[in-house]
Amino acid sequence: MDEGEREALILLAYLLVQHGRLEKAETLLAALAEVFPRDGQVPRLLADCLLKRKKYQEALEVAAGLCGSGLEPAERRMAELFRAQALWGLISEGGDFKAELDASLEAYLKLTEETGRTDS
Repeated sequence: MDEGEREALILLAYLLVQHGRLEKAETLLAALAEVFPRDGQVPRLLADCLLKRKKYQEALEVAAGLCGSGLEPAERRMAELFRAQALWGLISEGGDFKAELDASLEAYLKLTEETGRTDS
């Protein structure tokens, strides 16, 4: 698969997520993650898709992988936001993740200060 095909499939996955076709998006993103394990866009889209499907544990695993993958500060900031959203979802389902959520939000705020960004 060439670069253009990869980009087209990632764009398709993005559009599927944006238009609520979450099951199809998740399937496509899981396949893309297998074919392109080092592509940073795929896990970010997958985490977003999983959050929207309320698959918080899976989203947390994807986000945790992003947080520990040596990203630039702005990308780590986004990963921490996904991680915090997944933890919040798990808490809303009765999980005991308050300490982890606090740590994730603290990391997010610190990265926001470092990058000088307030948008998500």
